[in-house]
Amino acid sequence: MSIFKACLRFVMLMSILESAQLNRLLPRHWNKICKVKSGVTCLHPSTSKSIVSRMRELQPSCVSCEVGPDDIWNFHDLRSFLHKSNKTFAMNVHCHDEGNITLPFPIRAAGLKYFSVTNCLIVGYMSEYFDRTIDAIPDTLIYNSLADSTIYVDIMKMMEASNGMNNMTKAAKCGPEKSIAVSIARNISYAFSDLPESTLNDIFTTFTTRTSTKYIKGLLSSSHTCAYRKLTEMDLSLSNTRGANFDSILVNNAVYPALKTLDVSDSLLRRIPDKFNDWRLYFPRLTMLDLSHNYIQKFSTVLDYGNSSVEQSIGTINLQYNLISTIAMGELKSFTGHRFVKVDIRNNPIKCDCKMLDFIDFFSQPNELTKGGNASQYSYLRHLKCKEPLSLKGRTIVDLSREDIGC
Repeated sequence: MSIFKACLRFVMLMSILESAQLNRLLPRHWNKICKVKSGVTCLHPSTSKSIVSRMRELQPSCVSCEVGPDDIWNFHDLRSFLHKSNKTFAMNVHCHDEGNITLPFPIRAAGLKYFSVTNCLIVGYMSEYFDRTIDAIPDTLIYNSLADSTIYVDIMKMMEASNGMNNMTKAAKCGPEKSIAVSIARNISYAFSDLPESTLNDIFTTFTTRTSTKYIKGLLSSSHTCAYRKLTEMDLSLSNTRGANFDSILVNNAVYPALKTLDVSDSLLRRIPDKFNDWRLYFPRLTMLDLSHNYIQKFSTVLDYGNSSVEQSIGTINLQYNLISTIAMGELKSFTGHRFVKVDIRNNPIKCDCKMLDFIDFFSQPNELTKGGNASQYSYLRHLKCKEPLSLKGRTIVDLSREDIGC
């Protein structure tokens, strides 16, 4: 046997022995639901290549858990275990058959580098908002993902918490901050606790009219500053709970100097959030803002700010698959002022009627969008096609005449 093969077998044997030892050290009630796996095999399949490579370099102990309805998985157990282990860990938790886990935000545990939760009912999420001992726990997460899960909200506790949101801890306001590179909160919904029927109407009215307002005002008045200096990717997609102020909360006392992609697709948005119109003032290196698959109709308010941004490449605001039905002259003129931003409005239901006459006339003569000026990234506009009326469906808009569109 060659020396290389002997060494390889020795490494594999040591890895197996270490995994077996760690399995024995895991919380006892995790024995049937959690397993230590080799290498990075516990990572969720959707994990980006860059994160997988990073985990390979760090070589954390890799734990995968399958949680069913009768199983108990509590983040406090993980925190206690990691506090004693002095090791780095990657943890992947998947629930099935309505399994639930206890998971307090901001998900702090010493040595935890990677954390992924899918398909779970999450309880106790707000339980550490005001616990100042959490600020002392090392903030080590590089990758944090909550996906396809439901957060259970105790209405009475939320009403109580809303009175003091401006006093929440820095850890609770910022969440994973110091080392985080990828942050995902995709397809997250909320379930609310049952209340006695005798008080249900009064509580519900108070909750909807006061609690949510106080909750948001408290967040916005918090003095803590969050600096996500290593965050490059944020996914907030597939949401039906994005309130009118979510963009303000996102950027309030927060800096994102390295963020490259921000996904807010499929989130029932009816307009471009105000802060996203000034996107590179808040996200100076952003190259993709995904607002696709929403209900947005207007886009002329998007500003460039390229000259004041540290990112001098063209960044894209993806507005595909929205409800843009017409393109007015004002919107075309706004494009001519874009040098470092591209608004992508392909695959929208353009209605080819008289409102599109200015668009057709605009492209019948040379302009900055056709002769390779600063906004030449908008050459795709010449190839847009009609969605309506049915008689013009599939026709290229710029090829239409006044008679075609009934003018």
